[in-house]
Amino acid sequence: MKKRKRLKGILAAALLTFVYLFIFHAPLWLNPNQILLNTQHDGIKNYYTYAYHVKWDSTFWHFQGMNYPYGEVVIFMDAFPLLANTVKVLAKFFPAVTTFSIGIMNLVLLSSFVIGAIFLCDILMLLGVAWWYAALAAMAIMVLSPQILRLEAHYALAIGWYLPLLLWLHLQLLQHSKWYFHLLLGIYLFLTFFCHPYVGAMMVFFNLLSIAFLYQWKEKVGVLLTTLLPAILFLLWSHSIDNHPDRVAIPWGLTAYRANFETLLFSRFSPFTPVYNKLMQFIGITISNEEAEGNGYLGLWSNIALASMAVQMVRKRRWLFNKLLFHWSIIALIAFCTASMFWFWNYPPGIQYIPFVAQLRSIGRFVWITYYILLILVFYWSYQQNKPWILVLSLILPLYESSAYQNYIKNNYKELKNGFMDYPIAQEVYNYLPRSQAALALP
Repeated sequence: MKKRKRLKGILAAALLTFVYLFIFHAPLWLNPNQILLNTQHDGIKNYYTYAYHVKWDSTFWHFQGMNYPYGEVVIFMDAFPLLANTVKVLAKFFPAVTTFSIGIMNLVLLSSFVIGAIFLCDILMLLGVAWWYAALAAMAIMVLSPQILRLEAHYALAIGWYLPLLLWLHLQLLQHSKWYFHLLLGIYLFLTFFCHPYVGAMMVFFNLLSIAFLYQWKEKVGVLLTTLLPAILFLLWSHSIDNHPDRVAIPWGLTAYRANFETLLFSRFSPFTPVYNKLMQFIGITISNEEAEGNGYLGLWSNIALASMAVQMVRKRRWLFNKLLFHWSIIALIAFCTASMFWFWNYPPGIQYIPFVAQLRSIGRFVWITYYILLILVFYWSYQQNKPWILVLSLILPLYESSAYQNYIKNNYKELKNGFMDYPIAQEVYNYLPRSQAALALP
């Protein structure tokens, strides 16, 4: 595709995604420092750990706002350390920046979905999709992303460009095999560990599967190095600064916080939930409340499209797409099986000998890999059908379903105010704390 058309697609994807998010979240875009996305449970805690670290911690890697008098390694506080430390460095030159730390985080979160749409659009265009449809499809994928729901609490997990950029880098490596893409991949992987260790682990997982299925032997070595080296450096670094000897070796949650077919095919947020329920009841299946940590809902259109693809493949007795999409589909399937713990009924044998893996108590998040790959496949298939009604439905249905996501997030924050702007901390923050239990201690 010509560079001019690619540029059109990228600009259109960015603009469309921004406009869609602005329609629902205009107050957050316009007054990012005046709003908290959530003031319950992990939502208020993760604002607090981030804001406290920016303004009051004396070091970059040790958090002193909890667990008195010992403190904690900032990585384990879900404080978005890469962003927090970036703002902390800026504050050394511009001290007033700390007053706007919450606003900076909110803008980074929202803009990340716009950036993610740019990479998804380019991926679709490189696969042969027309720029106008690639832009619209990229917007639809991003605004229905399960990461949208992370705006409720786990802010460092809500960055929308994580997996789109990873997929884009691999596509560049497969097409060009340049050394600087290897370097970019290694740097990117290393930095994502400092956003959230789960994201780094997810990328290591995807990279290892990509090595197994996608690359020639020469490229396999390069990708392996750019995968293992950042991961090993992060593990050595985190071990060197951790002065807590009594951590739980295998925390609870590995077999509980996982994905399943319900978290992939259905969602309690979807406006089509009553339809799903009646359909499943008709065939004798009851849909239970899905595990939030395993949410990877593909959307109604994707369910229809994937079923149609399966019928076409049975009839034609062959794979419908190119080799790359075949291998990505295998990776998506393996990611889902891993996220659902399909391989094991209980704790995997020998996991105690792999401490880093044993710490991953929310393995269900790996289903996000499945989501992005299958949505790319669905929109590629929809475009190939070359039927106007398919193109229209493929866009309208995800955007309609996404509106429920956006309204859910908007309803969490619309009446709230940022109580972290001043010191002493505003009384409003204290008012957010439940009176029935000690949930958080603020200075």
